[in-house]
Amino acid sequence: MSSFIATPQAPARRTPWRLQPFQPAHASTIAAWAPDDAALRRLAPGTFPPLTPQKVLDWIKPHTRAFVLIRPDDKTPVGYGELNPMRDDPRHWWLGHIVVAPEHRGSGLGHALVARLRDLAILRHGANRLSLIVYRDNQPARRCYERAGFEFVGEEVHHFSPHPAPQTLVRYEWRR
Repeated sequence: MSSFIATPQAPARRTPWRLQPFQPAHASTIAAWAPDDAALRRLAPGTFPPLTPQKVLDWIKPHTRAFVLIRPDDKTPVGYGELNPMRDDPRHWWLGHIVVAPEHRGSGLGHALVARLRDLAILRHGANRLSLIVYRDNQPARRCYERAGFEFVGEEVHHFSPHPAPQTLVRYEWRR
């Protein structure tokens, strides 16, 4: 995939970061990005702590398209995210497990990752709608999604196995 991508929400610009298919060898790096229970809850509330490389591999189902944002000089992953087709609508895709390496948070790489996943869903899969959920208090992630053209849709209450209390999340969607 080219590292030069133009989108309706963001002007085209050259960037050294590239989106590449996830490889099993990346799992240990990604697992290290959620070093404690709180970080794991934000990333994957349905995953029991601690996050291990095997649990990262278990996120990937047969229909999942998993990707890493790569630093081209040394091929180090700096971000991870998934595209999942929705069952009832082949043009509706779900973005899941969006995460950036802790040392790169706040640098704009989250936006780069989400924008590239959005573009890939549109160009390769014909997506006209993308959805995701995020914790209400995760303001950095919410700003990232909004910057990538996602709009707040509403709040939802979810029950995740490792957490006894209901969890309130917000849904964001991008529509063509």
